[in-house]
Amino acid sequence: MQGLINLWKTVQDYIPNDKSDISWVAGCSVIVSSGLVLYTVKSVVQIYWTRKKLQQSGSKYLPGPFPWPIVGNCVSLSSNLYKTLYQYVEQPISLYFIASTPFLVVTDEAAVRKVLGSGMYQKPKYFGYRSNTIRYSVELNKRLAAMEEMRQQEADSSRKALKAMIDSKVSEICTGMIGAVEAVVDAANGKEQVKAIRQKLIQLNLNILFGYQNLQDVRSLSRIIFEAGKEFILRTVNPFRIWWRWIANFKYFAYVFSLIAIGRRVCKHMDSQPATWVHGWVGKVGRIGKLGKVVGLIMASSQTVPTTCLWLFVLLSKHPQAVEKIREETSRILQSSNKQKVQELTMNEWNEFAYADAVVKECLRLYPPFPLLQREPEMDDILVDVKIPAKTPVYIVPWLLHHHPKYWSQPEEFVPDRFLSKNTSHGDAPSDFVYIPFGRGSRMCAAVRFQVFICRTDNVS
Repeated sequence: MQGLINLWKTVQDYIPNDKSDISWVAGCSVIVSSGLVLYTVKSVVQIYWTRKKLQQSGSKYLPGPFPWPIVGNCVSLSSNLYKTLYQYVEQPISLYFIASTPFLVVTDEAAVRKVLGSGMYQKPKYFGYRSNTIRYSVELNKRLAAMEEMRQQEADSSRKALKAMIDSKVSEICTGMIGAVEAVVDAANGKEQVKAIRQKLIQLNLNILFGYQNLQDVRSLSRIIFEAGKEFILRTVNPFRIWWRWIANFKYFAYVFSLIAIGRRVCKHMDSQPATWVHGWVGKVGRIGKLGKVVGLIMASSQTVPTTCLWLFVLLSKHPQAVEKIREETSRILQSSNKQKVQELTMNEWNEFAYADAVVKECLRLYPPFPLLQREPEMDDILVDVKIPAKTPVYIVPWLLHHHPKYWSQPEEFVPDRFLSKNTSHGDAPSDFVYIPFGRGSRMCAAVRFQVFICRTDNVS
């Protein structure tokens, strides 16, 4: 205690008692104010030159909300992301700023096809992912074509392995999904229903993908993935959160470290098991790369399926006629296959659920599980008469494309028949590149068959 008193007296000795002697305070204020002014000027200049550099033909600024100094469009994006983006949905390409960093949102069908369907645009590099990008050279096009062909072959092999795994575990997946539905029905309230289906589906995913069963880790993952995922999205659209949300910062890092710890246990379990499709998917990478891929697969499979299933429950509760059609379809298929339970159906018989499949696709259209797809051009390119410098972030937002009035009839309505009467692949939209719940191109989600199958099971059960 005496030490604290002495420390306080020492501090007081350096505090001027004479109010006129405040030169040091004024000096600090001048330094801080000057730094803030310089940062603001830098932000204004950077935003100005970025907007000027990304002008359309005819010297017109790209459409988008006005960016403010320092914060850019963080305020409007963090308060209502989709509402802000939807204001410019009719524009083929629009410009936004996170602080002074720009990103482009593309909604033009041809531009989306180019970004997702060509090898020129690649995923940004991040932890656990090593993009097979092409370095700048005079032979860029030749090397790009060769790398694209190799990547496509690797994707085909991983999808074949995943398909074989699903085919071999049809009954197990179906039983797990029925258990998830029963847990939702037995839950006391809406909050418990969300918690129940998250835990059941995470348990099913860990078992099917990795052969890993640990109920304690399942419970932890359910909470970690939900909370960490929510905070990650908020930080994506507003990076300034880290400066004032101190409690959220500590929680976020605690969730991340807990997720890494669980990922390490899953990796250790994989090392002790015979080779499976997931070993081939992870590939020959180091410990950090392997951990990153495993954690990424856990996050992807454990966020998207529960979210889609919950939206299915909401939509089916509001459209009892759709439930009745699914029941009729289920009875017809069971009768034609001489089966008593849906758990006995084979994959070929599951593929006969045309209306249930349409319901799932319409749910994924209205509520796509992925918020955005990030790409960067490997070299300067032109999109919709706009010159895009290399490494400029380009975002494809599935929700915007799925609700675009130019591409869909009744875009805000639940109309499963659009995937029956028009096209089973993309409904009444003009092409597959404006219906992208699982992405598109060589980087399309490898688990598309797995997730759609799970949601079908959710429908019929």
